[in-house]
Amino acid sequence: MGVASAGEPGCAVVVSGDVSARTHTGRDVASAAWQRAPIGALLRMAWLPVALLCAILIAVDATIRYTGLATLSLGVPAGWTAGTLADTLHRLGLTPGGYAAFGAALTVLSAAVWFAVAGLVAWRGWTNPMARFTAYFLVVFGTSWLIEANRMPARIRPAVTVLDAISWTAFVLFFFLFPSGQFAPRWLRWPVPTLLAAGLVVQVTASRQVPGATIVLWLAILVLAATLQVWRYRAVSGPTERRQTRWLVYGFSGTLLAVLTWIGLGDLFRIRPPTPGALVYEFAGQSMGTLLFMPIPLAVILGMTRHGLWGVDVLVNRALVYGGLSALVAVVYGLAVGTGSVVAGGRGLALSILVGTLIAVLVNPARSTLQRG
Repeated sequence: MGVASAGEPGCAVVVSGDVSARTHTGRDVASAAWQRAPIGALLRMAWLPVALLCAILIAVDATIRYTGLATLSLGVPAGWTAGTLADTLHRLGLTPGGYAAFGAALTVLSAAVWFAVAGLVAWRGWTNPMARFTAYFLVVFGTSWLIEANRMPARIRPAVTVLDAISWTAFVLFFFLFPSGQFAPRWLRWPVPTLLAAGLVVQVTASRQVPGATIVLWLAILVLAATLQVWRYRAVSGPTERRQTRWLVYGFSGTLLAVLTWIGLGDLFRIRPPTPGALVYEFAGQSMGTLLFMPIPLAVILGMTRHGLWGVDVLVNRALVYGGLSALVAVVYGLAVGTGSVVAGGRGLALSILVGTLIAVLVNPARSTLQRG
């Protein structure tokens, strides 16, 4: 290794003063790395329990929400009553159970993307400090966005409120730092963390919210995040960083525009409950709300696989190819054997050999197709 070799005998061809300086520097770097290693190891060990805890919170919230909507006893949208919602669903050929399942499916889909990308970052990119922060940010913010503190059991509601405050603080910090992990300009590294820490304290300790303040704060944060990345993209980033952040800049700006358009259409056409059109508008808003921040994990995964984000593109690319290939083989084998067993009347051994042979022949073409994809 370059640092370790600085003090080895093979370096004696240089003057003695240079050897001494390089040896001292190498020891300093090695000592700093040794001091950081336990922290990095502890953070990596803690990531999985944190992710599991967040997944449990999502499951609990989704269960409560599904049960409440299926019976129209909880989670009825603003402006609707249980009666008007049931009647309008019936006019559209739907049931409360179907309406509840729609919301649950959106939650599961969104959570799967957030957690899968976070797991990939933790698995392949852990040596980079920004990657470590991103691995935590994705599971914490993804969880906070998908759950609602007021729906949770009273005993864990304060913890969910704190999680929500932490997630929004991390959200703003992510847009200041992505992709390099450095503030730009550098002088922001002092005022921004100070302001975010003060804002975190205010969010956690505030006894009550002013009506309408949440949506105003939410829109302000969205505009700030989009502005930060657009400015960084145009004024600071080089060609490589621009390729790494392009999906985040354009994707997030597009979703912000979509939200503002959705709100504007509602006011323009005076869409109000309890009409079928208002329920369709509610479905669209629910979908947009759940998937609103999807450009963040998508930008991370595309930056890693296509543009060398944090230097793990090759590793991630191979992991995705062979992971996808393994899943494809398992699905094809299971379906073929299951279907064939029914058709062949239980002659499973011969069928398994035949299917195994076919899969062996098809693996390389499938790998090539996945690699190109």
